[in-house]
Amino acid sequence: MPPASPPAILNLRQALDRLEGGGVALLSLDLFETLLCRQVAQPADLFTVLGRRLAEDHPGLEPRAKNRNHLVVPDFSLRSALHLKSRADRAKSEALRDSHFARSALEPVWFATLRQQAQGRAQWVSAHTRGHAEVTLAEIYHHLPPSALPGNPTPTALAAAEWACERDLCRPNRELAPLLARAGELGIAVAVVSDTWHSADRLADLLAHHWPDLAPAFILASCDHGRSKAHGLLDLALRRAGVGPEEALHVGDDPRTDGAGAAASGIPFVSLATPGIDDLIASERRPDSHPDLGGGDGGLSLARRRAARDSAGDGWFHRHGATVLGPVVGPFLAWVAARLTALGVDRVGLLMREGRVLGRLAAPFLDSALRPVEVWVSRHAVGLAGLAPGDGDALWRYLNRYTPISGTQACQELGLEPPPADAPHLDQPLTPERLPEFIAFLLRPALNARVMARAEAARQALLAHLEPLLDGVAEGGTVALLDLGYNGTIQAGLQAALDQAGRRVRLHGLYLATTPEAARHQRRGGSYEGWLMNLGAGPDPMAWFLRGPEVLEIACLPADGVGSVRGHRADGTPILAESHLPAGQLAQMRAVQDGMAHFIRVWREMAGPDPTAPLDPALTDWSRAILKRLLLRPTAEEARHLGDWLNEENVGADHLHPLTEPPHLDRALLAALPAAGWLGLPARQVYWLFGCARRQRGAAFAERLAELTEGHPAPAETPLPPLTLTPIGPHGPLSDQPLAWTRESATDLLATVEVRFPEGLLGVVLGGFPVGSLIRVKGLLLRAGDWRHDLMDAAWLDSLRVSEGARLIAPGVALIDTADALLTLPTPPLARAQGAVLAHPWLAVLVADG
Repeated sequence: MPPASPPAILNLRQALDRLEGGGVALLSLDLFETLLCRQVAQPADLFTVLGRRLAEDHPGLEPRAKNRNHLVVPDFSLRSALHLKSRADRAKSEALRDSHFARSALEPVWFATLRQQAQGRAQWVSAHTRGHAEVTLAEIYHHLPPSALPGNPTPTALAAAEWACERDLCRPNRELAPLLARAGELGIAVAVVSDTWHSADRLADLLAHHWPDLAPAFILASCDHGRSKAHGLLDLALRRAGVGPEEALHVGDDPRTDGAGAAASGIPFVSLATPGIDDLIASERRPDSHPDLGGGDGGLSLARRRAARDSAGDGWFHRHGATVLGPVVGPFLAWVAARLTALGVDRVGLLMREGRVLGRLAAPFLDSALRPVEVWVSRHAVGLAGLAPGDGDALWRYLNRYTPISGTQACQELGLEPPPADAPHLDQPLTPERLPEFIAFLLRPALNARVMARAEAARQALLAHLEPLLDGVAEGGTVALLDLGYNGTIQAGLQAALDQAGRRVRLHGLYLATTPEAARHQRRGGSYEGWLMNLGAGPDPMAWFLRGPEVLEIACLPADGVGSVRGHRADGTPILAESHLPAGQLAQMRAVQDGMAHFIRVWREMAGPDPTAPLDPALTDWSRAILKRLLLRPTAEEARHLGDWLNEENVGADHLHPLTEPPHLDRALLAALPAAGWLGLPARQVYWLFGCARRQRGAAFAERLAELTEGHPAPAETPLPPLTLTPIGPHGPLSDQPLAWTRESATDLLATVEVRFPEGLLGVVLGGFPVGSLIRVKGLLLRAGDWRHDLMDAAWLDSLRVSEGARLIAPGVALIDTADALLTLPTPPLARAQGAVLAHPWLAVLVADG
């Protein structure tokens, strides 16, 4: 006779079909992480939550060293307990045991360690005395001496505390409601079969509390019967129900227990396993970004697993939105809703273009009385409206473009039509070298008056556009803004336009992240808040985020192909540029957004935030860890799918480049460049640095790059020889200037040198760099009288020149091949005309790591 085929493994849809087909008399279900799901990433995290509660009950108390001999053997599983027989093993265990008492207080994570040790010891004793490893909660705490803990809690008290924690963290998995309802309609018996240290009576109480409409025919707990599902508990369920294995289905989440037990008993297994998501969660729990497990995870992990099962047939991009980006954006928007309530505002402006998608995703969290208004603005439009008379710096910020425009185009934008015949650089791009001369021309009183008239018209058009947002807002009132954020430039421009128009309205920005630049804006008026990073402050400096935010930005762009804002008509109607994103990418973006919306629905249904309770602070840590893993350590699939997305380089421009395909860098050079050299590549040249490394150099190199970014191991503080700076005057090189180099970070150097020449300074020459190092010129500060300018833009970096012995690999980035290599930094014409100049070269010097 041929061997019997193994029982089938089904999903929930197939299980429902099996019930409809008849022949099923028993529906057996696992309890934890199946019928009921805990709001923690992993089941063992419950012990950390419990440890935090115990610590809050007994603050400041320390474990007593005199009781150290009563601590249990630190084994974490039955397997390790059975092998602690050698003297070396015992010595190692005692060392670990003693290490607990080297700590100044019993922290939650250490209580979790003690709790798992006690469980291992109880299972070891049970295996040797009863022949099985099934134990009760009371037996576990019998092996955790109360004298080892603050307050001397009894085993009974500890067991009661754990039970209360269990009840608080569990949520019903309504994903199973259709299956249970149909089983009831068909008269199919429902049983609960669980590998657990809680008795069946306790499980019945837990079900009655969380799922009162469910009345199982019977409940089997492994600790009551001395056997697990893999060792006969499901056979007992079949006998109790009086059915054969072919007449039953077993539903569970763990292939190692539920799957193995069902297979051993010949029962078809309905799997809720989510191995892909489990792997991601494990990779997110790195020591450097380990979230605060003492507060659970706000239900993110259980909602991700549910969303993964729901999205199994919806394509990669939908699943990515449902399981990765949704758990970042959803909690952010829940925080926004909580902050709006706390601020007491009834108006929120959705900064376009991302605001449309964020507003739609935020709708389930927002109070129905709140008025979201789409605000179509851009840095370009706000910059023009914010120009003030005689403000050369504002003109510089407005005209300094990544892709320079010509003098003629600038005149057209600024209302100088036809362009004045004596205007400089009409047919030339306004690079940083040419901008000072052009701005000096615009600051002539007669011309500046015409420019200000154009700025005033733009300001009035902008105010007309803002009227739906500002309508009814009292003088001195507050209006909130929602966007992904970062520097807060648009909010600052809007606030400046309102102030110049005499509108006393305070803007309060709510953003995913805000940098230190936003703090500088805040000092000039308005308020800026960031969730993952607030004004540059937080547990993680998030340098990794600023090397790939386009991944999230593109995912939040409207999928209908709307372009960015060029300006506004007199009636406030926005003038939009044409979007050049391809239809295929727009469809992928729409799928990601649908996935994010699906996650938010699932999260709110299963474990979402209670609008009457404070938001769990652990959500920030978990969402940061999820986003950090994606941007810093993308999987091969993520790097491939998201790396092919095109990024719009400029407002209305036709330049589109993939996130992981540097448009101006040679592939051969990237293949040879060491990891430290990659960190020196400008962000404008490589949008998503770590996705690019994953695709072009593989997993091992990408991990090395990630480690360097995190600073472990930290980049070596390589001693540098004295670098030299030689000023270049109208008649050639002058004497070398002494440099006071300050190390700003592991790689960044800032030099301060004062150069005063009445005839002007044409440039500076830097030398003395170590052979094999990569030099990234990050900026040059120039000052003359009241004139000051920071040279940091791409066009100026293009003007960097190198001598023999060095190679330019990107604008502002050079590889040093010989010790006599020199870098020449020119200064713009206006600086030369002003006379006295103060120069501060700012460099990143990276020594090749091989």
